[in-house]
Amino acid sequence: MLEHSLLLVTGLMLLIEGGEFFATAAGVVAFASWLLVDAAVNLATAMGIPPLVIGLTVVAVDTTLPELTTAIGPARRQVSNLSVGNILGAIIANLSLVVGATAALTPVTMCRLTQLFDFLAMLAFMELLVWTLWTQHRLTRSEGLLLLVSSSTCIGVVLVLAVLGHQEIAKRS
Repeated sequence: MLEHSLLLVTGLMLLIEGGEFFATAAGVVAFASWLLVDAAVNLATAMGIPPLVIGLTVVAVDTTLPELTTAIGPARRQVSNLSVGNILGAIIANLSLVVGATAALTPVTMCRLTQLFDFLAMLAFMELLVWTLWTQHRLTRSEGLLLLVSSSTCIGVVLVLAVLGHQEIAKRS
C-alpha cells in the first residue's frame, strides 16, 4: 500500500512538472498518467473502494491535470479563449472519442444510479458554465470558486453514496 501511495505522489508530481516543458511533455504526461492511474486504482482497490468511485474521483481529477496545466498558461497571458477552447475540446473528446473507442472495444455498462446522478451532475456543471459565460461573456474569480466548490461537493456526494452503497451491500450479505 505504501508503494502505491508513493507511485501516486510520484505520478502526480511528474504530471504537473511535465506540462511545463512542451518538448518532453507528451512522453512525461503519458508515463505519469499511466503511473498515476495505475497506482490510484491499485491503492483504492486495496482499500475496498469501488472502481466507479475511483474513476469519478481520483482518476478523473488526475487525468484532468494536463488540461489544467495547459489552461493556466494561456490564461496568464490573457488568452483565455484558448483555455476555454482547450477545456471544451477535452470534454467533447472524452465524451465522444474516449467513450466511443472504449465501447467499440468492450461494452460499457453502469448502474442506473450512476447514470442518473453522474449524467445530471455533468449537465448541471455544463449548464452552470454556459450560463456564466453567456450572461457576462467571462468567468469571474467568484464563479471559478463556485465551480470548484460545486465540484468538491459533487465528489463528496459520490464518496458518501459509495460508502452508503457498501454498507447496504454488507447488510445484505
